Amino acid sequence: MRTHPIARHIQTNCTSGLPLVVLAVLFSLPTCGQANEPSTTGATGTLQAAVGRLPGHAPKAADDTPDKKLPKDAVSFKRLAYKPGDRFVARTRLELKLNARLGVGFLGQEVTYRREEEEVLAVTILPEEDGDLRRSLEFKQRRTSTTLPIVGKETEDRRVAGKTLTVTTKGNEHTIYNKSGREVNEKVAKEAGYSLRILGRQPVFFAVLPPGEEAYAIPGKTIEVQGEDARRIVGLPFEELGVDSLQLTLRPLDKKDSAVAIFDANASFSGSTIVGDSQLQLTASLSGEVVVMRNTMRMASVELSGHVDAQHEPTPGSDEGLLSATGSGPLVIRRKITDS
Repeated sequence: MRTHPIARHIQTNCTSGLPLVVLAVLFSLPTCGQANEPSTTGATGTLQAAVGRLPGHAPKAADDTPDKKLPKDAVSFKRLAYKPGDRFVARTRLELKLNARLGVGFLGQEVTYRREEEEVLAVTILPEEDGDLRRSLEFKQRRTSTTLPIVGKETEDRRVAGKTLTVTTKGNEHTIYNKSGREVNEKVAKEAGYSLRILGRQPVFFAVLPPGEEAYAIPGKTIEVQGEDARRIVGLPFEELGVDSLQLTLRPLDKKDSAVAIFDANASFSGSTIVGDSQLQLTASLSGEVVVMRNTMRMASVELSGHVDAQHEPTPGSDEGLLSATGSGPLVIRRKITDS
């Protein structure tokens, strides 16, 4: 592998502007928005570090001993870090339907919008080089399908679909190469970054549960998850939405030696983006379950469903009757992670 040049840095928690036409504005829900435009310096292909950053764990206290007992009723989990040769496949599907009304009075009309996101991503942990983490990302499928009034259904394969990319992580920076060993361009790096940020350097539950070789959770006790850790668990592909809150509550185990633990999940989201002279407000709430393997702390599946509301708010002095738009409908996210 050649020495990295000073590479283009892209903030992975970016959001992108929406189209100027109100109908397209309400319904396109793009993947990248204005709120945090990418900064660029130098050559292409490197992602800025907000991807998958995990907080450091405090070292063991001096009085900790190997035979220290877990709290009463605690369910134990063992940590298994990623290692060279590990391979897993993540299959993700998102389904959104919005029933909306544009305008008011005789100018108003009812419309329906649908959007589906599908991704099949195979991840292989590669041997390190000079202490840098290396991973292979094989995008077996990455596709967006939308159904718009008048236009009908359109299906688009994303820029990374069918590609195999190698990601080298040095500190908090990620450099992405294609099969030929060349750094990918900015657009491909950005597409890959949406998936890379959800993967992180280690299983996300390393940061969610207490530190130590044997972590634990207590049935019925709610765990608050914040920031990038929350987004990694939810896997929400709508970049303009931020995770306001995520609560995980462990269910009692069916059997004491059960291989999996199931957390009930409740999440709320909000966000907005400027479109022309107006602002689109977005809110969502989802609930469901997250399944975690007890012997590795890796997620096995996520299934969340709930409701999305969209409100287009005209600026003062504009014609509200022509520009107002509201919408609501169901949102479902399903993700399954397997070893092959």
